[in-house]
Amino acid sequence: MKRGDEILAYVTRETPEALGDYTIDYVHRRVAKGIYLRGIYNDSPKIRKYLIQNKEQLRESKIASFKKFPLKNEINIYANKVIIITYRPEPFGVMIESQEVADTQRAIFEMAWRGIH
Repeated sequence: MKRGDEILAYVTRETPEALGDYTIDYVHRRVAKGIYLRGIYNDSPKIRKYLIQNKEQLRESKIASFKKFPLKNEINIYANKVIIITYRPEPFGVMIESQEVADTQRAIFEMAWRGIH
């Protein structure tokens, strides 16, 4: 990815804890590259604390109720890629490299983003 690119993400409330120090390193590398992130996060006290630094971490976020919209895995959409990661019962991920799939997932993300108030 290059400066100015954007990542769209659905983020489970387990992500920061599941990835530990990797989350901190990832954010530093993403910010250093000037890559912006828009994310839809499931609500939790840990997520709210994590999102306090949105501006400094080049991130815009919306919070969705876990009860209404239980995100149980993480999905990242960027360029022509969609990455799906789950943390339970064991960490597992898959990357789909397809412009059509990425464009469709991007459209679905935009529908969700615009529907959250």
